[in-house]
Amino acid sequence: MSSYLWSTPEVIVGLSRERFGVEIALQLWNELQKKPVGEGMRHSHRDYCGIGLLKTESGVGLFEICDGDGFQKVHWTHIDSFVRYWAEQSDHGLCGADPEHPELLTDSAFKLNNQRIHRKWVCELLEQSAARRVADGQGCRGVEKCPTSESPRVVKRHPAPFGLRWWRAYMDR
Repeated sequence: MSSYLWSTPEVIVGLSRERFGVEIALQLWNELQKKPVGEGMRHSHRDYCGIGLLKTESGVGLFEICDGDGFQKVHWTHIDSFVRYWAEQSDHGLCGADPEHPELLTDSAFKLNNQRIHRKWVCELLEQSAARRVADGQGCRGVEKCPTSESPRVVKRHPAPFGLRWWRAYMDR
């Protein structure tokens, strides 16, 4: 298998294994629920567009996108299964090289770590959404700066529709 700049062994080994965590996963679910069906996190251009998360009629799907259209790999119909899955994800887990995630595994050097969902992209989406809410006068619910192990900065002035407290109570039932 030949390598591309984004899929060299050095790049893959160096990808973060820091888990996204429950807070980011909850906020990601909430953000995707605001999108129209068929929209979410994806690249849309000619040929291979990577892995994307799109709102579906009944939940959220993980798709492999090509020519702007998607082949669904995983589907979540409820917040609990989505949060369990995404709280445990990391950049390395999503790159396509981790055998613990066979739904994302690829033997293609071109697809490996190419246009995949990663922490920075998720955090940018959440930060942009929080900034829009502030600009629209709705207050800040969510992330001012994406939480990392170095700088957790989650702002919770107004609880999100499905917040961390709700999710923990739901899972403890």
